[in-house]
Amino acid sequence: MDVCLMKKTSILLLTTLSVMVLITTAGASEFRGNKFTLRIRKGLLYLNAHEASCGKILTAIERLTCVKIDFPQSWKKKRVSLTLKGIRLEAALKRMAISRAMVFEERNGASKLTRVIVVSNSGPDVGQIPGDLSRAASSWGVSELREPARYAPLPQWSHKRTSHLVPGELVVRFRKDLKTEEIGRVLSRFGATIRKGIPVLNYWVLTLPKEVPVGEAEKWLKQLGVVEQAEPNYLIPVAQVPDDPKFTLQWSLLNTGQSGGAPGADISAPEAWEIETGSPGVVIAVIDTGVDYSHPDLAANIWHNPGETADNNIDDDGNGYVDDIIGWDFVHTTNGCISGEDCSDPDNDPTDLHGHGTKVAGIAAAVANNDQGIAGVAWNCKIMVVRAGFKADDGSGLLEAADAASAIIYATDNGASVLNLSWGDTVSSEVVREAIQYALNRGVLVCAAAGNHGSDTPFYPAAMDEDGVIAVAATDNRDQLANFSNYGTWVDVGAPGDGILSTAVGGYYENTGGTSMATPHVSGLAALILSHYPGFKRGLVQDLILQNVDGLSSLDGWIATFGRINAASSLNVSLQNQTILISHFSTSFGSLSWEAGAMCQGDIDGDGDVDGLDLATLSLWFTLS
Repeated sequence: MDVCLMKKTSILLLTTLSVMVLITTAGASEFRGNKFTLRIRKGLLYLNAHEASCGKILTAIERLTCVKIDFPQSWKKKRVSLTLKGIRLEAALKRMAISRAMVFEERNGASKLTRVIVVSNSGPDVGQIPGDLSRAASSWGVSELREPARYAPLPQWSHKRTSHLVPGELVVRFRKDLKTEEIGRVLSRFGATIRKGIPVLNYWVLTLPKEVPVGEAEKWLKQLGVVEQAEPNYLIPVAQVPDDPKFTLQWSLLNTGQSGGAPGADISAPEAWEIETGSPGVVIAVIDTGVDYSHPDLAANIWHNPGETADNNIDDDGNGYVDDIIGWDFVHTTNGCISGEDCSDPDNDPTDLHGHGTKVAGIAAAVANNDQGIAGVAWNCKIMVVRAGFKADDGSGLLEAADAASAIIYATDNGASVLNLSWGDTVSSEVVREAIQYALNRGVLVCAAAGNHGSDTPFYPAAMDEDGVIAVAATDNRDQLANFSNYGTWVDVGAPGDGILSTAVGGYYENTGGTSMATPHVSGLAALILSHYPGFKRGLVQDLILQNVDGLSSLDGWIATFGRINAASSLNVSLQNQTILISHFSTSFGSLSWEAGAMCQGDIDGDGDVDGLDLATLSLWFTLS
C-alpha cells in the first residue's frame, strides 16, 4: 500500500533491514531506525541522527512527505549526524544537501514541493535523475539527453539593489529541448529553486541564493543558452494618486459644475443609461489588490463561478482551482508585505486589504438603484475578483509580475470579456506581455492605466503596441489633463480620474484619484457596449470607444485621440445620414465588399431603418467570413 495514499488516522508498520518503523497518526508521521528518528508534524520536520545513512534518511523523508527525492548512489554510504527541531522541509533539505534543485508544482493555485534533485559536487551521474521535474514540466517537450551539458564557470557576483524587483527571484522559460537533468544541474549549480510556475506560458519563478544578484544570474543564464527568456520578477505598483476628499458627488458621471467643475465635463452617463445599463452576462475582471466583495454597493454585482459548488473542497469545473467561487487570490510572496496582509499562499479568498481594487471595482460596476452609495458605469455587469496585488510595508500597492500574469490567464480562461489593469511601470515585463497577448488572442479587451508620473515616458502594460489594449489618461472636473497623468502618442484616450468618489473597504466611500480611477470608467463603458451589442467583437468595441470621444483642445497634442470618453455617443450609433467606419475587418459577403478603413452606410439588415443593428449585422458578417 502506498503510504502517500493512507488516511491520516491509519497506522502502518513497515519493517526494513535497518529495523525502520513507520508510524502514521492524526497530524503526525514518524520513522524510527537504529541510527535516527524522523518525525513530521504539521509540515515541520524533526530529526535526531547519529552517524546515520544519509540515503536512508532521505528515503524516510520521501515516504513521509511524498516528495520525490533523487540522489546519487554515493549518498547511500554517506553518514550524517544532525539534529533538526521543527523546521520546514525545504530548509531541512538545504541543510543536508549543499548542491540540489527543488521543484515546486502548482496545485489548485498553490505551490507545493514535489521533487528534490540532489547533485554531487562532481555533477550527477547521467541517468541517475529520471523522469520530469514536475507534472507540469511535460509541457516543455524535453528531448533525450545525448551528452552531458558543459557549463560556463559561475561569475563573480556583485549586487546592485533596485526597489522595482522581487529580491532574489527570476522568471525564466527554459529551452524546450533541454532534458530535465540539465535543468536540474543548472539550478543546482548556483543553488536556485523553482518556487512556482505559469505552465500555460511555460514560465517558472526561480528563487536565488542571497549571494546571487538577480541581474547577473539573468545574464549568466542567457549567456549559457539554457533559457529562451529570463527577467526579474518585477514589482509593479498600482497607479493611484492619494488625494484628500474634495468631491462628494460623482462629477465624472454627471458634471453640473459642482465643486468648481465645468458643466458637461463628464462621460454623459445618464444619457448612456437611457440606452443600456449593463448585462449580468458581461464580466469585468478587476485584476488588482482584491475587492471588498461584501461591500453593500458591490456584493450583488460580484461574479460567481457557475461551474463551482461552494465549500465542497472539489474542483467542480476542472479549471485547476478548488472552490473558486468569486475568483482567486494569486498573491504568494514574502517580499515586504505589511503586517496583517495576506501574502502567504494562493487561495479562493481574494479580499482586499489595501483598498485600491475596491475603488476600481466601484467605479466600473457598483450596484445602482439600491438606495445607497454610488452608481457604477455598468450597473448590472459582473465583477470577477482576481487578486494579484498586496499592501506593502510602506503602505503602497504592489504586484509581482508572475502573479499578475497568472491572474490575467485565469480571468481569460474563466469568461472575462474586459480586463481592468490599473497598475503598471516604466519597465515592460515579458511574462506580463505574453499573458496579455494570451488574453488578446482570445478576444478579450484590455483597459490599462497610463500612469501617474506626469510624463510621456511609456508606462507598461498600457503602452503595449497591440490592438486591443486601451491606454487611459486621467482628466479632471474641468476637462483638463490631470496634472499627474502621463501622456503621449502611446496614450489612447482620457477619462475622469481626479477626485473620484467610489467604494472603499469596510462598506465606506472615499474620494481618490489617478489613472487607476480613470481606467475603470473605460472598462465599464466597454461592458455597456458588449451588453447592448452582444455580437460585437473586441476591435469594434474599441473603435466605438475611441471614435466617439468628446474632442478637447486641452488634450490636443497630448494623447492620440485628443478626447475624453463619451459613453452616450459610443452607445448611440444611430446611422441615419451617417457612415460607419470599419477599421478592424476585411471581408466580402455576396455583392457587398468592405476593406479595412472603408466607409459604409445603408440598411444592411433590411429592417427599413439605418441604425446600430446594421453595425451589428456587419460585425456578424465579418465573423462568418
